[in-house]
Amino acid sequence: MGVDFHWIGTTISSGSSHNGFGKIVSFPSVPASFPPYGTLLETLTAQEYPIAQGGGELTINGTTYPNQVADVNRLADGVGGSFLDWANVSNVAYKSNGNTITTASGSYFVNINGSNYSVGSYTTTYFHNGSGGYYDSTDSSYSSYGTYLTGQTGVTSYINIAGTDYVNGSYDVNYYSDGAGSYYSSNDNASYTSYGTFIVGFNNQTEVPSGSSNYFDNGTTNNYYHDGSGSSYTSIGGSYIGYGNFITNDGTYDYYWDGNGGYYT
Repeated sequence: MGVDFHWIGTTISSGSSHNGFGKIVSFPSVPASFPPYGTLLETLTAQEYPIAQGGGELTINGTTYPNQVADVNRLADGVGGSFLDWANVSNVAYKSNGNTITTASGSYFVNINGSNYSVGSYTTTYFHNGSGGYYDSTDSSYSSYGTYLTGQTGVTSYINIAGTDYVNGSYDVNYYSDGAGSYYSSNDNASYTSYGTFIVGFNNQTEVPSGSSNYFDNGTTNNYYHDGSGSSYTSIGGSYIGYGNFITNDGTYDYYWDGNGGYYT
């Protein structure tokens, strides 16, 4: 019988093969081989030492951060994987001075009439100090001088005379950034009560007799008027009580007006 050698071949599948004559031939599987559990695969140097594994820590703004490094061995787990042997670290040290820990950013605000307005921002960077602690550095950026923040229109203006406030007009007040994290204000568009408008008047008095602490109206008044620029001026009004008019008796003498704001006995 002849043989067609072009048909003979071998196909391996699932631990068996077909030979060129149609018969199945079995062969044994080869088991995988892994390094035994605990075999040293490599040593990693200066690795961050996790707090949960016994590493040191520091706290910044309520958050805890690791502050140490250590050499740690990577060991085989016996089944093809590996693990870090944190139970047997070496060369434990604090993180180097100048290494960044974290950053925090925020805004600067000013409070104007009960409301907050941003006048800049900052970024604070925290660094390890090489001894287990930290230090920080803050970069600030402020709104430019003159940046408008807010304003009020029609604010009532007052003038104080003898302890009492009197309305003397209105103005607008505007608030601006001062370029350094604060603000300044400017009163604009002022409109004051017209020049010569009466504000208030007070009776002028004379002490009779001198040193008695007894005061009597002498017929004149001290009148206050708006000056049209937010302030005031005064003018004497009325006239002195006429000569010979009785003022008072102090138990010894009678006192009379002299017609010029003074008196005689």
